Amino acid sequence: MTKRKSRKKTKKKIPKINKVTKVIKVNPIVSIFIVMPLILLTPYFLISGLPEYSELTNKQSIVSQRIDDYSNGGWNTEEIEKEYDKYYFENDSYNYLVNKFFPNKLQEIENKLEFSIDTQTTEIYEEKAEIVKESSNLYMDEISQDTHILEELLDIVDEGVTTENYILANWALDQARKESIYLSELQDEDIEQSLARKVSTIESMKFIGLYYGLDFSNEVAESKEIAQTDDAPLEKFLKLDNIKEEAAQKLNQKIIARGGKVPTYKWIFISIGRQRLYMIEDYNIIYDMPASTGIHGHGTAVGEFQVYEKVDMAWGYYEIWMPYWLTVYYSGGLENGIHGIPISPVSGRWNHWESVVGVRPITYGCIMPLDNDAKKVYEWAEVGTTVSIHY
Repeated sequence: MTKRKSRKKTKKKIPKINKVTKVIKVNPIVSIFIVMPLILLTPYFLISGLPEYSELTNKQSIVSQRIDDYSNGGWNTEEIEKEYDKYYFENDSYNYLVNKFFPNKLQEIENKLEFSIDTQTTEIYEEKAEIVKESSNLYMDEISQDTHILEELLDIVDEGVTTENYILANWALDQARKESIYLSELQDEDIEQSLARKVSTIESMKFIGLYYGLDFSNEVAESKEIAQTDDAPLEKFLKLDNIKEEAAQKLNQKIIARGGKVPTYKWIFISIGRQRLYMIEDYNIIYDMPASTGIHGHGTAVGEFQVYEKVDMAWGYYEIWMPYWLTVYYSGGLENGIHGIPISPVSGRWNHWESVVGVRPITYGCIMPLDNDAKKVYEWAEVGTTVSIHY
C-alpha cells in the first residue's frame, strides 16, 4: 500500500510539471505580453506609491528642462549634459532609484549648471564692460562734466559681478552702454540739436498716438521742460529716452491689440482724413507729404500692413503704368499700394491728377503722392516696412 501510494503520488506530479512546461512552450505570447510586463512594471508600481517619488520626478524634470533652456539659449552646457546623461535616463522608476543611491547627485548637477552659467555670464559682462570702457575713453577727456555718470555705472557693473548680482550688473551695463552712446553723440552732433531731435520724437508720438486713442500731451510737456533744465546733457538724454520708451511701449500694445505688429524702425503712416503720408524712423516723423487715397466705392483699406514688394514701374489693372510701386495689401485678386502719378500708354501721364494730390481722394484704392515724393518713399522704404493706414 505504501509503495502504491508513493507511485501514484509520483505519477500525479509528472503530468503537472509537463503541463506547465507545455504551456510555456506552446504559449510564448502569454509570457512575453503578460508575465514579463508585470515583472518589469512591479518596481514602478511599488515606487510610484512612495511620497517622495513625485517630488524627485518633478525636481529632475525641472533640472532637465533648465539644461535644455540654457543650451537652446546659446550657453555651453556640454559637460553638464554629459554628466546628467551618465546618471539619468527616460525612465522615472530607474531615475528614482538613482536618486536613492546618489541622493546628492541631482543637486550637484544643478549647482554645476548654475556655476557654469554664472561663469559664462561674468565673462560676457566683463567683455562688454571692456568694450564700453574702450569706446567711452575716447570722449572722457573732452567731456569731463558727464563722465562721472559712466564711471559710476561701470563701478556698479564691477560690484554686481563681484557679488554675483547679475541683475544689477546687467542693468548698470545697459545704462553704461547708453551713456557711452550719448557721449559719442555729443561729439558728432550739437547738444541742442540732439535735445531738439529727442523732443521732436516725443511730439511725433503724440500725433501718432491720437490715432490709437492715446494722449501723450503730458509727455511732450515734460520732455520740453527737461530740455530746458540745467542738468548735464547725458542726464537729459537719459530722461528723454525713458519718456520715449514708456510711450513706445503703450503705443505698441495698442497696435498689437488691433491685430498689428510692433512697427519696424522705418514706418509708413497714412492719414486718410488728412490726405497725407508720413515717413517715420524710430517713432520720429522725418518727412510728410500730401497723398491722395481711394474715392468712394474704391476706398483705401484701413489697418496695419507692410510693404510686400517694390517695383520701379508696375503695370496696373486699368492698363496704366504706375511709377515707384510699393505693394501694401491685397484686395481680392488685385494689389493696392503706393505709387506716383499714373502713365497711360495711350494718353500719357495723367497730369490732371497732379493738382488734387493731397486735396481729396482720387485713386481707385491706392495711396498716391506726387512723383518726387513717391520716389523718396520708394527709395527709403524696404520690403517688410510697416504701413499703417487710418482715417
